[in-house]
Amino acid sequence: EAFRAMWGVDVHLVELRSQVMSGILDPELSRLVESELIEQGVNLKLGCNCREIRKVENGLELIIGSGETITVDRVIAVTGVIPNTRLADGIGLNLGVTGGIVVNDRLQTSDPEIYAAGDCVELSSAVDGKPGFWALGSLANRMGRIAGDNICNGDSRFGRVAGVTIVKFFELSIASVGLNSDSCRENGYDTSSCWGTFHDSLWYFPESGKTHLKLIYDKKNGQILGVQAVGSGEMLYLADKAAQIIQAGWTIDKLPDLEQAYSPPYSQPFDPFHTMAFIEDNSRSAGVELISPNDFYDLPDDAVILDVRKPEEIEAVVVQKGNHRYVEIPIEELRARINEVPKKCFAAIICEMGSRSWDAALILRRAGWSDVGILAGGALFLPKNTIQSKVD
Repeated sequence: EAFRAMWGVDVHLVELRSQVMSGILDPELSRLVESELIEQGVNLKLGCNCREIRKVENGLELIIGSGETITVDRVIAVTGVIPNTRLADGIGLNLGVTGGIVVNDRLQTSDPEIYAAGDCVELSSAVDGKPGFWALGSLANRMGRIAGDNICNGDSRFGRVAGVTIVKFFELSIASVGLNSDSCRENGYDTSSCWGTFHDSLWYFPESGKTHLKLIYDKKNGQILGVQAVGSGEMLYLADKAAQIIQAGWTIDKLPDLEQAYSPPYSQPFDPFHTMAFIEDNSRSAGVELISPNDFYDLPDDAVILDVRKPEEIEAVVVQKGNHRYVEIPIEELRARINEVPKKCFAAIICEMGSRSWDAALILRRAGWSDVGILAGGALFLPKNTIQSKVD
């Protein structure tokens, strides 16, 4: 971002994995980030390794996995973070499964006279208590305080970690708390997810931003396992709130109990976490499928897409229709024109942010349609390389 946004340098990003930020974001969120990269002029290469770097007369040449050659002036290799535990290992302290130094809740190592704090330490996850490694400045500073207090005969404790990551990225903010879908699978969880798109204040305020949110929870008991968010809206309070929810071990049905401050310049009457709980409850009780933004273009061949936005909204953000039948009926006209929607096909309903899709789904269900789903989060949750924006 700094090279491109601040200095106008031509930037190539060569990513070994099939998506950016795969350690913290699921594909439907990372695709929003990838769209922002492309829009900002970054040359993005996904699923490519760097086979060779060689010096040439006018700089450096990269040979990537596809066989393509890229000529550049500088190469920055970003290979991740691992704990530096050479000193601890050299004196025989116990290291954990992540490679970090094993400590108790007082930050004592396997030698009780030696304390450890910071990015070299293995901590416990607030989700399931399993060991993990989080190289975060917020945690390191807290650990320093606790270790120092205990060294001076105090009795401070360091608890389990939700793992809050927040990043500013061009015009977007990105946050992730807890486990992503891959981590949930690796840990044996059977999960469900819900998605939503929200204004961070009432929509008529000119500075109101939008945030795309995903919540992952355990099907068995409803425990919230992870939260991810991408957007232009206020992100810090959302990430901090998610961390407290995960720290407390809340289930999705408890989210409506969350108390928040409300004033139109600052927030909506319903917090996004309230609405996510309502979305899950509505889907289950009304028999309406939540279609992931990641799966929207993998609908059954005979599915019909019902777009209930206004004509000017459809013109402003045109969703690619693919090979599916596409029916445009504004929500206000749906009852009168309901017979234009095929009854024997799966009906995938879309609107801008998701709320009108719910209204349409209930209208169809009450009129006898049995196979109905909504694009969770609305058309704005789709990455910009799958929509065609005609206005700023």
